[in-house]
Amino acid sequence: MKPIQFNPSYSFHKSPLGALKIKEEANLTFKISREYRFDWINFIITHDDHLHLQRIDVKKVHEDVNFLHYQCGFSISKVGHYWYYFEVHDVYGTHYLIPNPDYDAVLSDEIQSRWFIGIYDAASLPPQWPLGKIIYQIMIDRFFKGRVISLKAGAIVHEDWNETPLSNKKIGRDFFGGNIDGIIQKLDYLKSLSIGALYLNPFFEAASNHKYDTGDFMKVDSMFGTEEELRHLVKEANNRGISIIWDGVFNHTGDDSLYFNRYHHYPTLGAYESKDSPYYSWYYFKDYPTVYESWWGFQNLPRLRQNHPEYRKLITGDAGVLSKWTSFGLKGIRLDVVDELEDEFVEAIQRKLKSMDSEQFIIGEVWEDASTKCAYGKRRSYFNGYELDSVMNYPLRDAIFNLLQTKDTALLRNTMRLLITQYPKRVLDRLMNILGTHDTERLYTMVSLIDEEKALSLLKIASLLQYTLPGIPCVYYGDEIGLEGMKDPFCRGTFKWERVGNAINEWYQTLGELRKDPIFQEGIYQEKVFSKGALGYSRTWNHETILVLINMGDTPLEYPIVTSHPPIVEWFTKREIHEKIILSKYEFAVVRYYN
Repeated sequence: MKPIQFNPSYSFHKSPLGALKIKEEANLTFKISREYRFDWINFIITHDDHLHLQRIDVKKVHEDVNFLHYQCGFSISKVGHYWYYFEVHDVYGTHYLIPNPDYDAVLSDEIQSRWFIGIYDAASLPPQWPLGKIIYQIMIDRFFKGRVISLKAGAIVHEDWNETPLSNKKIGRDFFGGNIDGIIQKLDYLKSLSIGALYLNPFFEAASNHKYDTGDFMKVDSMFGTEEELRHLVKEANNRGISIIWDGVFNHTGDDSLYFNRYHHYPTLGAYESKDSPYYSWYYFKDYPTVYESWWGFQNLPRLRQNHPEYRKLITGDAGVLSKWTSFGLKGIRLDVVDELEDEFVEAIQRKLKSMDSEQFIIGEVWEDASTKCAYGKRRSYFNGYELDSVMNYPLRDAIFNLLQTKDTALLRNTMRLLITQYPKRVLDRLMNILGTHDTERLYTMVSLIDEEKALSLLKIASLLQYTLPGIPCVYYGDEIGLEGMKDPFCRGTFKWERVGNAINEWYQTLGELRKDPIFQEGIYQEKVFSKGALGYSRTWNHETILVLINMGDTPLEYPIVTSHPPIVEWFTKREIHEKIILSKYEFAVVRYYN
């Protein structure tokens, strides 16, 4: 039994959980063993610089045979990043209660760590439509060939749909012919997976197959189709209960673009061509015209001045990029490399989108913990209420693959504690939970590298976690049929339609049915068991609970089931559970019961 018991990822110790609204009252409760004799305890809130913002007396409210119970309340009136710890005093002097890596309180003579608390403005409400949904990511060129479309001059086109993407100097420049009409033709297939939203990689006119090198923000790429087809896709998807999320690439353009025009393919006077170009001042030239700032040194992606009034007008103006594509009925946007975008620019994007449609869903590409992320020497404010509704949940992806590799639950447990403790609940429920993307190795490749013989079992465990932990699962096209591939370009191969109906595909259809349970919209997450090789957690809403148990270890997992409404039934096998669940290695169970 721990002599000091405080962990803000548990509702007993901190209520409400997670980041707080401006002026929202929070209560902290903790227990300290009677073996400690503290004269007084203070709760200290600080800024990044460790300067004290508040010092609050902690009161003893109860005692039992083993513990003294303490409690205090607080609120913070300004949006921002804050940290806290406890200062205690005894006959030996002053000490501190600080978090260990598990977020548990430990006694220390130095302030070596602090718990984080974020404060946000709740005036701008998050969208309701994504809750409980499943997102499906599509690279348009690689999904399905619809109608025949005229090719661009000089385009490298594969004659065989099943060929491997080029990995030589032509990487990103080879095409397979997938298009918007192809997506429309496969909407019923996507509906069979219970998909509720499509996340489309960029469809702007651009030279590459991936379109992250924008040529013209205001045009659909001709090899993908037409504006009319995009409108038709939105309509047909909406008819099936599927919304569309698009990819906004606003940190840079392509060098082969209307604005930069390095290769003179556009009729405009580009920034590369002349200092008299209206776009010259949009870019960061160092030694004109050949030396300029670009995204991570890629010279084909010249970086834009985000605060330039004319560029800002192009993106957020009344007749700008956001206005145009939102008018097509697109319901959300994923902001590419949002770490590269200035806070004020992201705020301007949010204001514009929400002014047109309060249900717009804004997701940021962030690879780390987004609550305390520092980029370019500045603490980012993604969750302050003025910027993002969600981020791509790369920390969860890392933790899931760590679990599969090591069979140790600690990183997954602590990642969930971080998300529960530091993210606003409204962000937590909308996190884009990913296992594969266009920037990572394929899911089936990852699990095969871990254990080729047990790859299917590991895939099922990974995707079960993805679908049942807080957030919104996002399936990368083809992962649901076991496509393989290492990083770009091999993770960007074509969809193999002959595999539809295989065992993996049937598993994802089953997961889609499970995901329809309303508990997965906003159900409260609670740890149940996290041992060396076994884990269990529950999601609870309105007196109903779904329990997820997974055994990764060699020792059987036995978990007692207590409910006032027996019997209960395991979701996948449909077998009745009496008294306890027993799971062998790589087995899992999902049960639903009334509290």
